[in-house]
Amino acid sequence: MRSAPLSLSGCFGAHRVVVALMGSLLLSSPASSANEGARDQCAAAAFFANCIMRGRQSGASLEDVRSYADKELARFGAPPAAKAYYRSIVSEAFRHPRYSKKAAQSEAMKEFSDFVFADCIKLLGR
Repeated sequence: MRSAPLSLSGCFGAHRVVVALMGSLLLSSPASSANEGARDQCAAAAFFANCIMRGRQSGASLEDVRSYADKELARFGAPPAAKAYYRSIVSEAFRHPRYSKKAAQSEAMKEFSDFVFADCIKLLGR
């Protein structure tokens, strides 16, 4: 396996606490106080989605991105629910086309990030 593209470095670093907490939020009841932080949790998921789509648009392979994400999730001790959620973001990113023009790549990153944020809010706000 090749090393992860530079465009993916830092996708988890600033948000390791968020990754660890995501699992408990995904499993918590709607009335729990943990859901009060849903907006911050979803902003972190959207940041991750933007990083992953940046990797996708820069030509990183699905295998490399999955491997990088799995390594980082393990390193930060992410619970199973968080691992599943973040892996689904990786899979979803590779269902979208790769663009050659920078403007289209930037738009794809923004749209994907917005999609993940909205989806996360819907999931955590159940």
